[in-house]
Amino acid sequence: RGDLFLKLFLETCGIGDFGIDTSRTAVLKEFKHIDIYISDGKKHIILENKVYAKDQAAQIARYIDTIKMEGAKDEDIYVLYLHPDGNLPKEYSLGEYKPYNTKLKKDGSSINFKVITYEDQILSWIDRCKNEVSNLTDLNIFLSQYKDVIEMIYNRYKRIDETEKANLV
Repeated sequence: RGDLFLKLFLETCGIGDFGIDTSRTAVLKEFKHIDIYISDGKKHIILENKVYAKDQAAQIARYIDTIKMEGAKDEDIYVLYLHPDGNLPKEYSLGEYKPYNTKLKKDGSSINFKVITYEDQILSWIDRCKNEVSNLTDLNIFLSQYKDVIEMIYNRYKRIDETEKANLV
């Protein structure tokens, strides 16, 4: 079950029904500037991670266009926007796309879209993975340490963000 963690990730993000074949899926880091790209060749997930980075002009739109140039249809693309506070991408990052509930829309184009957070989805996913591997001590320790790192990064981000807000007052 080499796809166990991916299945748990998709379920925890609420997109387990997207239809991606996890047994044939590649997970790539920095594929054509996309932070994490997950694809089985037919279904495509773009994961944009915004822990310390700011939105860039038309960034999300460029990533969608990149995957479309690979031959993907609108209904086969899912954009997951991972933001510490659960914020939507900035308008300028979406290009001409506009968020509508669970979609990004532009001129008849409709792309699946969801904002996820470290606090909700990622930490829940790690806990679910830990439960699955509780008998594998080394992996369980690794996941515990990874969870500690994520919590530390998230708390540091929150402190920096609160400091920036305080400086604006």
